[in-house]
Amino acid sequence: ASPPPVLEASADWSRVMPLELVGAVFRGLAQIFVAHHWATGLLVAIGCFWHSPRLACILVLGSALGLLSAFAVQADVEQAMAGLWGFNPALTAAAACTFFEHSYRTFTLVVWSASAAALLAAGLSQSFSTAFKMPA
Repeated sequence: ASPPPVLEASADWSRVMPLELVGAVFRGLAQIFVAHHWATGLLVAIGCFWHSPRLACILVLGSALGLLSAFAVQADVEQAMAGLWGFNPALTAAAACTFFEHSYRTFTLVVWSASAAALLAAGLSQSFSTAFKMPA
């Protein structure tokens, strides 16, 4: 049996500008609809804000937590900046906000579940790519 692959950071996070991070958060929302442009994510946030300002804030928070998780584990910058680390946490945070009574406990659940969703999605992606010989 061969040893598991070692993950290496493929890009340097220090070269990412703060405004690019804001775009990456909105790209995470755009990726919910398999779109890439940050303006699409902004439109998603505006549409959700029209329906429920709380839900829109939670969606943006979830996507930002996904990006923060990518930074914390030194994930591939290209994937993180494309929003691929943001859509699962955003949807998870929105689900927690929608189906649970709004309280401080729910907010804690939103934060932890969004962070866990980002890490679990990345881990499953890596596991499946090696198990089934698929590109990550």
